[in-house]
Amino acid sequence: MGASVTVYGMWKGWDSTPWENAAVIGAFGLLMLPAPPAVSLALYPYLKPAWSIAFEMLASVIYAVTARFLTNRVLLVIVIGSGVSFASTTFLPARAWGWPGLWYGLSMVIYGFFGGVMIHRLYLAGKLPRWPAWLGGIGLFAALAVPTNDVTEAPYYVFGGVVLAPLFLVCFARTQVRGVFARLCSVLGTLSYGVYVTHVPIRRILELVIAKYHLEYVPSWVFLIVVSVLASLLTVLLDRFYDRPVRRWLIARFIKRSVTANASARTHLGSGVPIRSAGQV
Repeated sequence: MGASVTVYGMWKGWDSTPWENAAVIGAFGLLMLPAPPAVSLALYPYLKPAWSIAFEMLASVIYAVTARFLTNRVLLVIVIGSGVSFASTTFLPARAWGWPGLWYGLSMVIYGFFGGVMIHRLYLAGKLPRWPAWLGGIGLFAALAVPTNDVTEAPYYVFGGVVLAPLFLVCFARTQVRGVFARLCSVLGTLSYGVYVTHVPIRRILELVIAKYHLEYVPSWVFLIVVSVLASLLTVLLDRFYDRPVRRWLIARFIKRSVTANASARTHLGSGVPIRSAGQV
């Protein structure tokens, strides 16, 4: 969607991006790779929210490779180091979605990902504090309601990201939801990432429509509602006709085959007798 909006703008003369740069950005984007800095200072010019998805994929790969060596002490060092880096880079003028803010985005994702791993380990070990969920809910709404300005924004982000977010997670970690509320949480969880990804190109399309038909008088809250509704509807369609079928195919193609291969490897050739570990013999 982001690429189509950009190409349409270039065709109409509204976007000054050179065609060769657009081709390079598109080719890298198809592989989920950031645009080269020589072409664009934005990591993903066509879909700027993709920066966080790319960093989260990187964090997942790092965890998959290092999980067996990731002791609690090493994990603590990673969390503290990335937290300090996140806090310090927050005060830089460029953040997150561009090459100048690369370390900010990477530090934030590493801190959040491995901080979550540490909280999960504490939960499994029974060492996580038992704080009520309502306390986290009140704190979350209060934090979201805090007004900020150019002076207080960076300190607020540091305190909210490094301190408050983990505390909220601890409050919600033991929460069990049922019935209608559980279904509501499931729906919101399904919509969350899709809305996050699609709202930017939808917003750009609506901005073009507003400019073309001189609808600048439309209130901002109406614009917000329209973007939210369209992004939610598009997410539902993508989940139904793209995401779920692709996930089913991937699971059938790789996960089940891996399970079958592992089961075969644990069986004596030709005997059908499962191989026992030393502790079972």
